[in-house]
Amino acid sequence: MKKKSTTYVMLAVVAVIWGIIVYKIFFKPKESETDDFILPTKTQTKQIDTTQSFALIADYRDPFLKTQYKPVAKRDTHIVKKEIPKPEIKQTVYWPVVQYKGLISSKSTNIGVAIVNYKQHLVMKGDKFDNIVVVNMYPDSIKLRIEKETKTFIKK
Repeated sequence: MKKKSTTYVMLAVVAVIWGIIVYKIFFKPKESETDDFILPTKTQTKQIDTTQSFALIADYRDPFLKTQYKPVAKRDTHIVKKEIPKPEIKQTVYWPVVQYKGLISSKSTNIGVAIVNYKQHLVMKGDKFDNIVVVNMYPDSIKLRIEKETKTFIKK
């Protein structure tokens, strides 16, 4: 008997739910099609000045020092503006691909073999090629300079 009464209650609940769904789909009055989406408008808010000004009157006795507060006289202060030095803009020097192959030395001269941008050069101290100056040559390295930047390349 209890099973039967709960079944009827459940059927009634399902029927009510389906009735609401059918009503909303078929019988509810349709809204106008142009009012599909309405953007909320911004409301203007009044700006209220919440700043307050007040002054402290600190002429009470200091409980720790047992003395009366005495205001300190204002001193003349001079504002000194420091100029911040502008940082130097360093020119970027783009180095070519350099390989040092070694030093060929004889009694009178030293000649180095360097490959710069995949081109082989026989160079001596002080030589200039492709905007590169040979500063010095050693058996294991060569020192080159482009503009004001000097770089040492080790023999490979």
